[in-house]
Amino acid sequence: MIETLRHDAVAELCLTNPPANAMGLPFIHAVTEAVRSAPDEGARAIVLSNSGTIFSAGLDVPSLLPLERDGIVTLWRDLFHMMRSMIASPIPVIGALGGHAPAGGCVMAICCDYRIMAEEPKFKIGLNEVAVGIPMPDMLYQVLRYLVGSHQAANMCTTAELMTPQKALRIGLVNELAPADQVRDLAINYAQGVTQLPPNAMQQTRQRTRSELLEMAPEPDEQTLMTVVDSWFTEETQATLRGLVARLKSR
Repeated sequence: MIETLRHDAVAELCLTNPPANAMGLPFIHAVTEAVRSAPDEGARAIVLSNSGTIFSAGLDVPSLLPLERDGIVTLWRDLFHMMRSMIASPIPVIGALGGHAPAGGCVMAICCDYRIMAEEPKFKIGLNEVAVGIPMPDMLYQVLRYLVGSHQAANMCTTAELMTPQKALRIGLVNELAPADQVRDLAINYAQGVTQLPPNAMQQTRQRTRSELLEMAPEPDEQTLMTVVDSWFTEETQATLRGLVARLKSR
């Protein structure tokens, strides 16, 4: 599900879970392990990229919908752990968004230090959880609020807007746009530039500058986790998710 490529001190983690890099439990575990192990393997920066035209389409709802409560508890706990592993990574994580990044794709993106997205207007990015019946978990909202500010975050979450790369750049959701065939190389070049900085000074400074984000997005306690899980099993959410699966099957 992930192809790891080395570019000197940069570890590129290319998402390769066709057709849409959908996020089931094995995928979430693979991302978490790859991000956590990269520093131990000598990397000084990570680039998270994708093959094809979809960075990630978000949760793999067809595989998750049949799960009982224990399985959904594991899903959300492990998803929050994945987010935390990216946010707390001792080395920078650069997002190379070579295509669509809705829902879980956007979640991975906002946990990166820096995001470069394909500029083609057909690609969309945003947190559309509400549109598929999932109330926005607080941890996701707090990370988004850190990135784009309270007003923009509230609008994004409550309207479930999937926006163009151009709007994402305007509001600070992404840092840079480029043609799709250049996104990966630009992200690697950016990451290589970071690795040229004096490592101790960079790491200590990065730790200080990300401390606020780490405080805003702590590991969720059991009460927070149960609130998210309870919402998954409401009649409204289950009906909306079943409708989504039916639409996917009819394509």
